[in-house]
Amino acid sequence: MKNYRIVQLAFLVFSFGFWGCKKEKSENPKPLVPFKYQNGVYILYQGPFGSGSGSLDFYSFTGDSLIRDLFGKIGKTIGTAAWDMAIGGTKMAITVSMSKQLKIVDLVTFSNVDSVTNLENPRYVAISGEKAYVSDWGEYDAAFNSPSPKIRVINLNSKTIVKNFLLPFNMRPEGIINANGKIYVALQGNIYGTTVGTKIYVINPNTDVISDSITVGGYPSLFAIDARNRLLVTCQKDSAIYRIKLSDNTVENKVQAPTKLSLNGSIATGGNDTYVILQSGVARFGLDATTISSSLLISGNSFEAIGFDSRNRRIFISDNGYFLNNGKVMIYNIDGSLIKEWGASVATPRAFLMQ
Repeated sequence: MKNYRIVQLAFLVFSFGFWGCKKEKSENPKPLVPFKYQNGVYILYQGPFGSGSGSLDFYSFTGDSLIRDLFGKIGKTIGTAAWDMAIGGTKMAITVSMSKQLKIVDLVTFSNVDSVTNLENPRYVAISGEKAYVSDWGEYDAAFNSPSPKIRVINLNSKTIVKNFLLPFNMRPEGIINANGKIYVALQGNIYGTTVGTKIYVINPNTDVISDSITVGGYPSLFAIDARNRLLVTCQKDSAIYRIKLSDNTVENKVQAPTKLSLNGSIATGGNDTYVILQSGVARFGLDATTISSSLLISGNSFEAIGFDSRNRRIFISDNGYFLNNGKVMIYNIDGSLIKEWGASVATPRAFLMQ
């Protein structure tokens, strides 16, 4: 989730879905303070790799209309390699990896944009109260290792880093979610190397202390929350989705996929179903499933992120175009039939966020 990839739990006012891998509730109450863009889904684009800028669109469910390049409309750019986004209260936070920044946007007017700099390689973000929690791989060494990965805590009012959780060599943090009043962080390790992470850290946002750790499969990546209030995490090494009981942070069971998961492990939930991107397309499984059928709901070899529109019961999927073109965004019915699609604004639609 974003995914899903990218779908965060309710913070001050309401709940939001990821694409990627973020939670989306069955009801999406309107914010108490009207936002400039609401009743729709934000679509984040990474942008050209190594140069140029990412972009942010808004697809309105009212009239099914697309508003492109929200930052461009106010004369601003996001930066290079936009990666993930989250909403808390009236603020949106966007990680921008190669620009080494966190963008903070006022959603009421969508005219005021601030930046937190001095990050290194920010990946995913979650918000609790007035703080953003960011997974940061740190700077690479010559061998593409991460000598100093960390989890950042950022005050959204002062726009300052207030705490860093330092992690072991190559123990890269990846997906992050606010669930049940706690912050959960997937310690993926180096999926491109030999360091295999198997832990989920649990952070108490009231004290900013790691209060628990959960052992799951290898290379845990992105999160979602199902209709039974269980935390789901995709694990690439196992090609499985682990279910965690939020009541006591124990693993309940896992759901085995028939083939490998997609590289980023994007996942989304909608109603009693979970949707996950495999290397060959989108699969769906139910609340009691322990295996995933080899019969895919939607076939495709270059899907990047997934999100679920709970109001209209539709699936949003992005296609990265094999990174040879900008890719596209598609909307499907829950039976797997295509409703509509359009070309991406700039390269690689990276995440969805329901609002």
